[in-house]
Amino acid sequence: MAVCLDFHTFVCTTCSGVHREFQHKCKGISMSKWSPEEVEDLEKSGGNTRDAAMYLAPSKWDSNSNPKPESGQRDKIKRFIEQKYVDKRWFEIPKKEAEKPKEDKKPESAKPTPTAAAAPVVDLMGKMDINAPPAKAAPAAPVVDLMDAFNAPPPAAAPSNGGGGNDWFSAPSANAAPAPPANWDPFTSSAPAPAPANDLLGGGG
Repeated sequence: MAVCLDFHTFVCTTCSGVHREFQHKCKGISMSKWSPEEVEDLEKSGGNTRDAAMYLAPSKWDSNSNPKPESGQRDKIKRFIEQKYVDKRWFEIPKKEAEKPKEDKKPESAKPTPTAAAAPVVDLMGKMDINAPPAKAAPAAPVVDLMDAFNAPPPAAAPSNGGGGNDWFSAPSANAAPAPPANWDPFTSSAPAPAPANDLLGGGG
């Protein structure tokens, strides 16, 4: 015995070989490993009863005109399986299944995507009081007009040393040596007489 997984039906060894020729997947019952999912699908499918209701619909298939072949008639078995599953000659969805309303699956509400926490805002201006009065400006340095020095009046002349004092920078004294005559020859004439000494200390004598 084997199971045709494409149609969830139990078939004999001959039929399983024919199904494989049509690329239908078959699996032995005793010599194969079955997963829990495969066993569950087989239990929910309805097996051979539901398969016959769909692929051998009573309104289309007549057992007298198209009888099922015997187990030893391999060619007839192949032709019957081809008409039943490949050509779907007698296929029809049962009325109970056609009239059964489909259950509307409610879409799962989309889970909100977690948003990253907002980074803390650093107020760099927080320590500054915007409403505080502006700081008083430092007094301006006095402006020096360098051109005023040229417009200033000349300094007063120092008083002359009248009287007995000696003005070393005034006009030459009357006691200064007289100038030599215009026709004086330094090689033939004798030297002029020296002027009398000027007593700088006012002593005389």
